[in-house]
Amino acid sequence: MLSVADYRRFADDCRRLAAVLGKPADKRAMELMARGWDKTADECAAKQESAGDHADSTDESRQTASAA
Repeated sequence: MLSVADYRRFADDCRRLAAVLGKPADKRAMELMARGWDKTADECAAKQESAGDHADSTDESRQTASAA
């Protein structure tokens, strides 16, 4: 699975390419692709954060149960 950093790098690559392209339609396509990679990065980050929060609460539950 790719990381958030990978998706951000793809977005940056698209923006760099958009900056040097001559045709407005091509620039627009690269900008839209960059937004798509940013959205994917955001979703991946949220998923990782959610999984981390779940793991933390599971660890707390185990600690509380073992202390009882």
